[in-house]
Amino acid sequence: MGYIENNLLKNEKICVRAKISLLVLAGSVFRLLFLIAVAVLATQYLQDIFSEEMSDLHIITVLGSWVLMFIGGVIPLIVKICSLKENELCITDQRVFGKKGNIKKQTLDVPLSKIDSVAVNTTFWGAIFNYSTIIIKTNTNKFEYSLIKNAQKFKNELMQAIEIKKEQEIKEQAQAMFEAMCVAQSKQ
Repeated sequence: MGYIENNLLKNEKICVRAKISLLVLAGSVFRLLFLIAVAVLATQYLQDIFSEEMSDLHIITVLGSWVLMFIGGVIPLIVKICSLKENELCITDQRVFGKKGNIKKQTLDVPLSKIDSVAVNTTFWGAIFNYSTIIIKTNTNKFEYSLIKNAQKFKNELMQAIEIKKEQEIKEQAQAMFEAMCVAQSKQ
C-alpha cells in the first residue's frame, strides 16, 4: 500500500490518480548506456594494446571504468526508479492529496473547496511526449508536480471534482436552511 491508500479518510473514494511519465528515467538510462559503452571500449582497447599480459595498472584502469559505470549509471537509475514510486498525487471526492520526494518529502492535502487555481505548464518536449507540470495553488501554498502524463485531463478532472463539491455544499446549505425555516415556522 502506498501513501494514498494509507491516508484515505473514512468513506473517501479515489476519483483519479496522476500517472508519472516514465521519461523521468530517460536521462539515467542514456547515461548508463553511454557509460557501459565507455567501459566496454576501454576494456577492449586495453586488451588489444596489451594482448600478451595486462599489468596491474591496466587491470585497475579496466576495473575503474566499470566502477565508474556502476556509480555514474546504475545508482542514479535506481534512485530515479525509487523516486517514481515515491511520487503520488490523486483526487478524491473530498480533497486532492499526495506527496513527492524520498528524503525531502513534500505533502499536499487540500480540501477541494480550498483550491484557488490549477495550472498546467507544458514544455516543447512535454507536448511531444505527453507530459506536463501541474501547479495547484491555495491561499497559502503552491504545489508543483512534474512529469505528469495527461496533465490536462487530470486538471479537468480536478476542476470537475471542485464543481461537484461546490454543488454538494450548496445543496447541504439549502437543506439546512429549509430545515431551520421549518423548525422556526412550526414554533409560531
